[in-house]
Amino acid sequence: RSGSARMALGKSPGTSLAVPHEELWGIERKFVDTMYKHTCKVMCGCLCAMFLLFVAVAVSGLMQMSDDGEYDWTIADSDTSRNLDALDDALGRADSMTGNPNDGSDPRTDVEWSQAFVVMYSHASGQSDSSLFTPANVQSMCTYENFMLGHPDYKNLCWLDASGKCKPQPKSPMRFFYGNQTLQSWGYGAWDCSLLSDAEVASGATTLHNLLVSGTAQQRLDVGYHVSKTAVEDGYTSAVRTQLVMGAPLAGFRNTDDRWSEQRKTYNKFIVKVEEQFFDHFGMTNTFFSSAYTEEAIVGNMQVRWAAAGVFNEEFSRLVNGDLALSLSAMVFVFGYIWFHTASLWLASTAMAQILLSLPVAFFIYRVFFQISYFTQLHVLVIFLVLGVGADDVFVFVDGWKQSAATCTDELERLRFSYHRASRSVFNTSFTTAFAFAATALSPIMPISSFGIYAAVCIVLNYCFVLILTPCEVLVYHRKWSADAKAKREAEQAAKTASAMTTDGAAIVRVRSPLAPGVEMTSLSATKAQASAAVAKPSDVALSSSRSSESDEQRTMGRATQSQQRLSVSRSDTKLRRSERVFRDYFVPFLLYKYRGYKVVAWAVLAVFTAYFVTSVVWASRLETPRSQEQWFQDNHMFATIFDYQRDTFLSAS
Repeated sequence: RSGSARMALGKSPGTSLAVPHEELWGIERKFVDTMYKHTCKVMCGCLCAMFLLFVAVAVSGLMQMSDDGEYDWTIADSDTSRNLDALDDALGRADSMTGNPNDGSDPRTDVEWSQAFVVMYSHASGQSDSSLFTPANVQSMCTYENFMLGHPDYKNLCWLDASGKCKPQPKSPMRFFYGNQTLQSWGYGAWDCSLLSDAEVASGATTLHNLLVSGTAQQRLDVGYHVSKTAVEDGYTSAVRTQLVMGAPLAGFRNTDDRWSEQRKTYNKFIVKVEEQFFDHFGMTNTFFSSAYTEEAIVGNMQVRWAAAGVFNEEFSRLVNGDLALSLSAMVFVFGYIWFHTASLWLASTAMAQILLSLPVAFFIYRVFFQISYFTQLHVLVIFLVLGVGADDVFVFVDGWKQSAATCTDELERLRFSYHRASRSVFNTSFTTAFAFAATALSPIMPISSFGIYAAVCIVLNYCFVLILTPCEVLVYHRKWSADAKAKREAEQAAKTASAMTTDGAAIVRVRSPLAPGVEMTSLSATKAQASAAVAKPSDVALSSSRSSESDEQRTMGRATQSQQRLSVSRSDTKLRRSERVFRDYFVPFLLYKYRGYKVVAWAVLAVFTAYFVTSVVWASRLETPRSQEQWFQDNHMFATIFDYQRDTFLSAS
């Protein structure tokens, strides 16, 4: 450029100019030009590659959910983990009691306390001034225990004695009222839940209370598990708890640690069957919007609660799967909003395709290149993040394209302008987001670390796709369905019609050219010129009419001025959108307001956020370990405070 051109492009006092698209890096400029010349090839090639990777992931079975392990959330390099590993290694190397190294514990001769099914009862009204043991309540408690003890599969999981038969339940208060469970050929099964008399119920309650008051230390501890904290002082219990256990290890396993995840699956499958009987009995139903556990289980004046490791796992899976189902509504909303914002079904459809296809492509990199096999429902929730970030990236490019119409003279120039603006803006947001998730890869907790890696890969891929696919999608839309494309087709049709009329012998009339005043042309040429003027921008017409008379220096200055205008859409004569006018006319002047030469608003904003940062640091330094149960569920969920409830309600914990 000449010196005068450089002066025209220089920063004037008080004016801040953006970097022009002429400063695209060399490889960027070549890539943009390639997209412009081979738009469909670039777009179709990228989409096909993404789709093929999606098919490869789906067909190969790589994208499968991992089974929940017992130590997934354990910190691997902690002292506790090392001690557990040493214990497991020692158990694996220990000699068998029979001398056969392949032998282990006899099946189901130990109690598997971790898989116990716990049922709790209390007054539905919350009162604590009367005993919960009444004939009707005791019969109901018995019935609910039989949901497990009377199940056909119970005999395959029960705790066995030396003869291989099911033992009585050791932690059930029903033994004080009904004696032993009904003896079957395979051992003790369900209770005989007949309705007892008031005297029989009072006798059982008295026996339980006497053990609580005057029994041995072990008896008091055992009975204290069943009764409320104030049972000794009150002489009765206002809350009751039972614990139903199963045997371990299961048949085919050497001990409780042998392939524990497989054993746990068997326990959980049975516990879920028991849970279904509770749901059926109380009419509790899981819906798309709510869990069955948000409904209360009440019979008469008694409220029933239950809990088990298998129940927790199943409920977590249901809630997470429900959240994933909500992702469908999120997809519909994002698709609709992209359509509304861009006013193009084509752009909305292709944008959603590139956003969703980024997930399997990211998984391919995560699984094949990073060799990480852990993938759960937690990782799938990345879809909500990708929908938001991906849609925002598309909006940035589309807005840049719309703004380029006010300052750029041709399609290639508009593409370069939009690409430069979007690539820099989107990089800043994508880099910070991806870096934040990548930082979680340093977490010693494996699920959090792997989730951060997968999320970071998804963000980076979305950035790449918005620079490769979105420009092509916008170009296709602009050339085929935009208002400019329609006007161009109409002008071409008008030109063809005029040409046909002239060929048929229409009179040739001298008219003035719309592009060059003072120049006459034939009617055919005039028609074509009018058609060209219909699709040409006013700036193009003005530029064309003035170029014939301006000097070289004027042309240089004109190009400099045009390039300068291109840097700031707000200074063009094109009508801005409402949001752009708000920022130009109100927000920016407000931030730049000066009082006695000082930008008081800007300094005030800086001071407020500095104070906020300092306050956040202070409060963060005061964080403590939670002293109550962490609440994973909504307030009216049965499991919301189930552990705190047991701690605060019952006399002993075991």
